[in-house]
Amino acid sequence: MPLDDEWFRQFQSELENAQRWKQFWAKLLADPAKRRTLLLPEKYGDGSYVGSIEIPPAPKINAKEMFWNMMKSARVPDPYMFPALKKLKESGNFVVAALSNAINFPEGITDENGIPFDSGIHRKAWSKESNNAVEVGGPQEPVEREDIRKHFDFYLSSANIGMRKPEKRVYEYTIKEIQKFGRAKGMDIQPNEILFIDDIGTNLRTARQFGIRTIKVKLGKIKDAVAELQEQVNMKLLDDDSPGTAQLAGSAPPPSKL
Repeated sequence: MPLDDEWFRQFQSELENAQRWKQFWAKLLADPAKRRTLLLPEKYGDGSYVGSIEIPPAPKINAKEMFWNMMKSARVPDPYMFPALKKLKESGNFVVAALSNAINFPEGITDENGIPFDSGIHRKAWSKESNNAVEVGGPQEPVEREDIRKHFDFYLSSANIGMRKPEKRVYEYTIKEIQKFGRAKGMDIQPNEILFIDDIGTNLRTARQFGIRTIKVKLGKIKDAVAELQEQVNMKLLDDDSPGTAQLAGSAPPPSKL
């Protein structure tokens, strides 16, 4: 499917779907903790709030600008997960695989400003002061790029295999591919030895239906997910100078594959 004006028109219409906006607020207001963050009275906790309080209007979003901002931010490696990934791969003790709902960008594609887009990892410095990525060097300095796939034993992209998370068939396919890779290495890999990391609950729930173990990456809590990961694999993945490392009580037997 081309990323043309028609695609972005459909994307825009999805963002402006009034029924989904109402469903989003219904789910948000049904959660007491989230309701308190909005400073709403507890009387709205009985489920009668939708229709009895004024739901704010949906925000005006430029779909094309939002899409390209997401794609650009995704090119910056996370300061916690990316080093952990490299350590796992370099250890040689795990099969490190990726299952990604991804897009294959055609050569020469441009962003919303008409600037050519490169999907490789963009090397940037991480500022602890701002807790964000900052450009390395001046505006004329070329950005170092890197193919993320080299850090995995194999990389499954929805754009190439024609399946997406959370479809059940993509998990069946992935398990078979992991087992095939393992057999070539003399490893008998079972689903309960696979540890799946994702930030979307539906993707994780489907994985668990196949006996796969999971870790959820919560919004803004990537470091906590890496702390849980290092407990699961019994391997140090976070640096000592990483502030606020989560301390987890107990640990499960380490999986032999990821």
